[in-house]
Amino acid sequence: MEAASSCNVSMGAITYKPNTVKDQNLQVYEVTMSVTGRYGSVKSFLFDMQMLEGLIIVDGVSFVNEGPYVESITMETRLMVYLRDAA
Repeated sequence: MEAASSCNVSMGAITYKPNTVKDQNLQVYEVTMSVTGRYGSVKSFLFDMQMLEGLIIVDGVSFVNEGPYVESITMETRLMVYLRDAA
């Protein structure tokens, strides 16, 4: 949320699906989110997501533009977040 605010994009729906990689002692969260804003702002947000500390991987990105004369795009992205399991 902080990255979205600093990049001047608006957040849409966020969903996540937890999973476990038992042989690696990791918790994996597949996070899907959408953000909307000007192209430069959305690009900055994506860069900020890639620079987060930890094991975060941008797994997929798609862009939708409402029309050729509208400078507002929506980006759907899927992140994989890997966290060490405490157990």
